[in-house]
Amino acid sequence: MAKGKGSTRRVKFTKAAILKLPTPASGRVYHYDAGQPGLTVCVSSAGSRTFYVYKWVNGRPERIRLGRFPDLVVCPDRVY
Repeated sequence: MAKGKGSTRRVKFTKAAILKLPTPASGRVYHYDAGQPGLTVCVSSAGSRTFYVYKWVNGRPERIRLGRFPDLVVCPDRVY
């Protein structure tokens, strides 16, 4: 997993992998699923994890909120 501003963080989304994602000291960090384009999890400095779909809508990029982990767990093979 690459680090640094502007770098891409790709992870194969599983419950275990999402639980292991590091909590940033401040702000938010977005991690992208290695298998499903546009699927994203945001980890905040408070430790919350929220799933988003990142896609283009009317020519503009948009993040569409799906729900919080662990209430919603999105994995390529399953949706819990």
